Amino acid sequence: MNWDAVSAIGEILGTLVVFITLGYLAVQLKQARAEVERSISHSRTETVRDLLMMRATNERLGKLYVSATLSMTENPPAFVSGVMERTELMAEEAAALYWDQLAWWQYRLEIIPHVQQLSSVQRQEFESGIRQNYGSQPLERLFYQTSKSTFPRQAVSYIDGVLAQADTDAN
Repeated sequence: MNWDAVSAIGEILGTLVVFITLGYLAVQLKQARAEVERSISHSRTETVRDLLMMRATNERLGKLYVSATLSMTENPPAFVSGVMERTELMAEEAAALYWDQLAWWQYRLEIIPHVQQLSSVQRQEFESGIRQNYGSQPLERLFYQTSKSTFPRQAVSYIDGVLAQADTDAN
């Protein structure tokens, strides 16, 4: 074998290594981009949950918000009026429950797109929580039923599927 052949083999191997490295970098870039998107989504969800919980737990802010909302609309949101009709709660109290439920919704909304990445035990626990809350708890079920028309379709489809699976399992 002469030096020209060794040189050609070296060039081919070098080119192959460059392509493998570029492929590896492309995969790393895709994973990094997905992680940044997940991080942004997580940060947004945490902020929304914090704001909703502040509204739910700050009595003065809750009263101001409810008073302003009720004075600007003829009817309170369906969940709030539903709670008021079924209980002896005032509008501010029902609204605080609404914001609490919205905070829980934000948590679930963050998990749903990544549910396939959960371990089987984590997914089972997550879906069990959905079935328990939106399927059997009256307050949470009222929240979901009166609010789901405003939620993202994919999330609603997923939750409806989990609830339907519970109905199928019960039969």
